[in-house]
Amino acid sequence: MWLTSRNRVATVILIMCLQPLSAFAAFEVEQWGAHSAAMGGAFSAHVGTVEGSWFNPALAASMQVRMFTSTHVQLFKGVPGGLGQNLGGVVVPTKYGGFTFSFEQFGDSGYNEQIFEMGFAKKIHDRLSLGFQLGNEGWVYDNWKRRDWLASVGGVYEVGWITPDTYARIGLVARGLGSDTRDLRGLTGQHPTSYVVALEVRPEQQIFAAEVETDRDEWEVRLGCETPLVGDWKLRFGGNVLSADTLNRTASIGLGYLWTSIRFDYAYTHSYDLSSFGATHRIGIGLFGS
Repeated sequence: MWLTSRNRVATVILIMCLQPLSAFAAFEVEQWGAHSAAMGGAFSAHVGTVEGSWFNPALAASMQVRMFTSTHVQLFKGVPGGLGQNLGGVVVPTKYGGFTFSFEQFGDSGYNEQIFEMGFAKKIHDRLSLGFQLGNEGWVYDNWKRRDWLASVGGVYEVGWITPDTYARIGLVARGLGSDTRDLRGLTGQHPTSYVVALEVRPEQQIFAAEVETDRDEWEVRLGCETPLVGDWKLRFGGNVLSADTLNRTASIGLGYLWTSIRFDYAYTHSYDLSSFGATHRIGIGLFGS
């Protein structure tokens, strides 16, 4: 019989389906918003939205106005009881550089996970930006707890106009640097450090993105595209392939709409290898200030 306890379902999915937990495990739920998820998570070189700073802290250096975004996620609709996730963030540009703050919450009264991050990014050359991010992760399940500090550094290199109509940008990121995993029972382990190489190409009004992320045990390839649809509507689609102990192939599609200083985003993602758990839906809203 299928598990009916929402708490047990959440734990089973986290442990068995996404990335198997061990003393060396990172968090199992991706911190992806509706915009980035619709493009397959290929967002480490994407300028113009708060979500980009979740993937690469250096991207905040290119922000010209204050921005806020929030996303609600309904994970795996096929799971009884449902699994929810909420995340959001803000970018504040200053004359010194761009400051970022973000949060993520996942779970219910039985299992709960939180991430808080803050970062800073600055242009050090017309073509080069660097960024740093410090985060704190924590989860609680019954009597088991874990709290972990982690740091990420990123860089963005503006390749520039490679043709009269095509602009290119490269992103490099190192995530989970120097963090030490500890829970209240004294268990320790090393949070895996991962490295990302990303490329984004913008021919006219379209966007094509590709990136690769790897740590000591896994490889992930992410691809995404955005193209004009009708009026202020954008069509986005992409996919990613995660190769670890097992293979997880996911496809995504979504829409974006800009109305004055507000953007609405939606993403639908479905895993070919976890199809029995159903699809994941994300709905996001972004606000642009002065």
